[in-house]
Amino acid sequence: MTLGERVVIDVGVRMGRSIRKIAEELGRAPSTVMREIERNAFCYGRYRQRYRFGAPKKGGRDAKPRYRAAGAQARAQQRARRPKPGKLAVNARLHDEVQTRLLEKYSPQQIARRLQLDFPDDAEMRVSPETIYQSIYVQGRAVCVVSCINACAPGGRYANHSAAPINAEAGFQTWSTSANAHQKSKTAPFLDIGRVI
Repeated sequence: MTLGERVVIDVGVRMGRSIRKIAEELGRAPSTVMREIERNAFCYGRYRQRYRFGAPKKGGRDAKPRYRAAGAQARAQQRARRPKPGKLAVNARLHDEVQTRLLEKYSPQQIARRLQLDFPDDAEMRVSPETIYQSIYVQGRAVCVVSCINACAPGGRYANHSAAPINAEAGFQTWSTSANAHQKSKTAPFLDIGRVI
């Protein structure tokens, strides 16, 4: 939500407009406007029912929230600066499994699928390929190195992996068999996924 939209909500709340009217003015769903008010208002009581959807007052909490656009924008920016720590940063067991498989030259897609097969009843051992990509650090720098990604996914998004030999023990192809030799030489020897971008 933009600062301009928050200003419209601010004016609407001060004038006592219904949530539905404010939502129509913004072209947003009433539930989105309601959520924004409840998340960023100074008074944490719910919006009165007569304000909520234009219905007459039939009870509920009487606390009308003091919503201010500038304060709401500041709080939203503060939340954006403090992202939730990544799954690999808080789950040491999952981190170690992913780290080991990366060093064995498995791709993030292969690791994500393999973990589902190896730990079918353990939800804590699930991770998406995007999370693994986001967590890759090379030589301590907070940068996902392009040459590493190129070596990890040599054929692009729609690569046909059938040409590479399959690791019989794991049942999946490894990067080392499918990456080009010149790409291997560019890739850093160690991947550290200890921290999340």
